[in-house]
Amino acid sequence: MRPPLVSLAFVGFGALATSAACLVTVDPSLVTRDAGSVDGGDDDRDGSGAVDGGSVTDVDGGAGRSCPAGRGAAMILYDGFCIDERETTFADYRAFVADDAGASSAGSSVPAECAFKTSFLPLDWPRAVAEDPLPASEVDWCDAWAYCAWAGKRLCGGDHGAALPFASLTDPTDEWFRACTNGRTTKFPYGTSFDVRICNVAGYAGGTNQVEAPGAATACHGLAAPLDRVTDLVGNVAEWTRSCEHLDGVDAAAEACHLRGAHFYAASQDGCNDDDSLPRAEEETKAGIRCCADPR
Repeated sequence: MRPPLVSLAFVGFGALATSAACLVTVDPSLVTRDAGSVDGGDDDRDGSGAVDGGSVTDVDGGAGRSCPAGRGAAMILYDGFCIDERETTFADYRAFVADDAGASSAGSSVPAECAFKTSFLPLDWPRAVAEDPLPASEVDWCDAWAYCAWAGKRLCGGDHGAALPFASLTDPTDEWFRACTNGRTTKFPYGTSFDVRICNVAGYAGGTNQVEAPGAATACHGLAAPLDRVTDLVGNVAEWTRSCEHLDGVDAAAEACHLRGAHFYAASQDGCNDDDSLPRAEEETKAGIRCCADPR
């Protein structure tokens, strides 16, 4: 049994502050182990998602619902859920870190497994402003959870953000997988066969093995609207999802969570089936963020 998450002292928020600590107090009765579903309303996989010229909101005309807007990447509405069009950038994450009140509120949302956290600052922070267009990386699973909460979103999971079974990469409710595979019909966002020229994986662009700004691999997107606006689900950086081990007697920081979609130096040709699981507390250059949400 792990102790309940009562408080987290998050250090380093604000404009790259290093001296002040932001204490987040959490009601233990509101903190539960990350093992169940999130109530997000009735399931509605209607496949709609009107393309509106690139605005931050897509509206489901049938139900009058829209995706969260205003922080981070724009989202599309697909198959009853919202997903970011692109990976979270360092510029997005910098805005999160600089928002003392917002980051503190997001910190109160993290599950008990994140009790080891004292800061949401990624490895090697602060990053040079010149890196702002690049995908945020060297973040752990709890950083990703908190960032998505701050943006009014959540980690991609099962229906309505439910925790997914760690043993399966193809669960029929898996939001990330459904988006990557064009509704479970393809192995890659762009089709059924691997092509090293399309997404930023090992061998792309002559084998430079360098991370790029989201969307730089211009053909690496889904086949049809609205998924044709969702870039880099394969390659560039892999993306944390709400699918983690739950092992008796193992520290939560060491439990593995799924990173999906391969990355810029991955030699795998598994596409949407690729898995780069890491311990929950691990921060690596291949680890990035993409959020999902329920339409409202």
